[in-house]
Amino acid sequence: MATWLHEGAALAGRDGSVEVVALGGCRILWHTDRGPAPTKLEWSSDGSRLVLSPPGLRVYDARGRLVAQDNPSDATHDADATLLPGSRAVAGIRVHGGQSDVFMLRTGRSLFHVSGRSRKSRPPPRAAGCS
Repeated sequence: MATWLHEGAALAGRDGSVEVVALGGCRILWHTDRGPAPTKLEWSSDGSRLVLSPPGLRVYDARGRLVAQDNPSDATHDADATLLPGSRAVAGIRVHGGQSDVFMLRTGRSLFHVSGRSRKSRPPPRAAGCS
């Protein structure tokens, strides 16, 4: 799995490690330790954040420092996450049993709750004239 941005590409290995490689010289800019293999990698629009999800949810800055994470309990799991457009804010989906919550990572605040399993998140399109 890979995702590209102007400075480099983020590549996820089967061992769960992630490497960010400079596109102009193929040198490793930074890497994570081994862990659960993410199924999604997403850069923020300004290249300052990289979100890895699921399992769990991890957010790294452009220098490879872990700046936020969510480690759900055994009874729940993070199904997906996304960066909100034009910001560094991360929204995630947490599934527990037959129910799902969409929540803000920084505050943990639930945005809404649904019965059923939500699996994918996409930021809503911005309405014309709205900021």
